[in-house]
Amino acid sequence: MYAFFDVDGTLLSLKSMFSFQEFYYRWESRAEGLGEERWREFRSRFSAWEREGRDRLFLNREFYRSFQGRTPQAVRAAAEAWFTLERQQPGLMIAPSLQALKAHQAQGHVPVFVSGSLTEILEPLARELGVEHCLATRLVVRQGRYTGELEGGQVIGQGKADVIHGFLGSRGASAAECFAYGDHHTDVPMLEAVGHPVAVIGDPQLAEYAQRKRWAVLAA
Repeated sequence: MYAFFDVDGTLLSLKSMFSFQEFYYRWESRAEGLGEERWREFRSRFSAWEREGRDRLFLNREFYRSFQGRTPQAVRAAAEAWFTLERQQPGLMIAPSLQALKAHQAQGHVPVFVSGSLTEILEPLARELGVEHCLATRLVVRQGRYTGELEGGQVIGQGKADVIHGFLGSRGASAAECFAYGDHHTDVPMLEAVGHPVAVIGDPQLAEYAQRKRWAVLAA
């Protein structure tokens, strides 16, 4: 039996993509002292797209185009340093969801991350929590560097349900027996993909939907 967990807002109290991106600019540019400037430029560009009303698919795709030219090795090294730093901050983990994950593990259930964040960014968290499977964003690598293009579909919205169905299908597992945890209304397809959806309440739109559906809920 599997328990699928969204990460940002469900297990982590921060947005891993943006938290890591800010750290990476500073980490990569520490010798030149340009990290803060590069982060501000990136955030300003991204904020402009948000004000224009660009959808999450567009924003996610453009976010990862900024990874063009980086190496997976450098990103993994930065992710280790980033997580080590963030791990020291109180409140990083959302306690009710973390307790649920550990309870599933105690019952012999297999937890799985499902996230639009990058697989390499989530690896330190997965290792710490004993999560073997990570259904997250992967980027195309050519000649040892990211191209900035996504490998496969996006793991947000309906994409989360799609990767869950593919994962379960490859293992001959029943979705009806599985659990899923998500905190945002865009997680609804993922939650509806399993027999035991759990809404981690924080988003009013998801809370209203969960109440109508009589889903189990956790307070974030």
